[in-house]
Amino acid sequence: MRHTDGNYYFGSPLYAHAGFPDEYIPRVVAFLKRLSVEIEQYYSFDRDRAITYEDLFYVAAQIHDSEMGEYDNPIAQAFIDKIMPDIKPLFVRHKNETRKQWKLHEIANEATHYIHDIVWHSLATEPANLDYLHCVKEVCQNIKLKSVDLFSLNHDIVIEQCFQAWDVKYTEGFGEPINGVRYWSPELFDVPSIKVRLFKLHGSVNWFLFRANAVSWRNEPVGIPLNGDFWHTKTQMASYKRLLMVAHAFSRYFQQNAAIYERNLRRSILSNVSCLARNRDSNRLWIPVLPIKV
Repeated sequence: MRHTDGNYYFGSPLYAHAGFPDEYIPRVVAFLKRLSVEIEQYYSFDRDRAITYEDLFYVAAQIHDSEMGEYDNPIAQAFIDKIMPDIKPLFVRHKNETRKQWKLHEIANEATHYIHDIVWHSLATEPANLDYLHCVKEVCQNIKLKSVDLFSLNHDIVIEQCFQAWDVKYTEGFGEPINGVRYWSPELFDVPSIKVRLFKLHGSVNWFLFRANAVSWRNEPVGIPLNGDFWHTKTQMASYKRLLMVAHAFSRYFQQNAAIYERNLRRSILSNVSCLARNRDSNRLWIPVLPIKV
């Protein structure tokens, strides 16, 4: 269901008890199904290539950005023209619905929110077994290593949970809490006393945009709410709180901090390549990506 706070949750429609239909999810699902047809056709040459939620999100986000003039994308309009006959009925108001009419950018935007929130709730579960990550624990607690860099594309927070359970001091680039929120502070990556650094290139299920009424849409603070309760934080930036997770959504924010990730990634790779060339033990370890089991 879609709640009045703009987020999607598992469960019955909010006003189902009053006889009102669900105006959002059926439209969003139908829209995503139509997108999936095009994505499947695009990857038809690769039988082992399955469609992911990131594929769907990326296409929906490009449609939204094109319709809103966020980015100049001539290819997007041809794609929109192709699918328009099939999705045009989604714009029409049905009986007992409150919204009079839908626009394409609204449905595309809701589709990205739907994907965000479904993935968020699906991954926000306790992992069944962490034994397979014992190698990471050994590395992080190895006193011979002065620093350990982990670069991950995962959205879950399993590795962070492991660090807490192992009492490993680390940083993922967020500072001490202010009014219940830990805000993005990339300068923490340069603190020498922090041995373990976690770089989450595609965002995370616990990263949120916090937007105040007076703040520009292009300068939204990013934060991690304590205890995962993003809606009831004490921050004054309560007019808008949206999950920052999937690669495309993160890309705008990533562009602003690309130099930070690129510098550290390059440093880590060169350190390990140099180590291998000299056939010596390194004082730095780079772990690129770890598959997470939940």
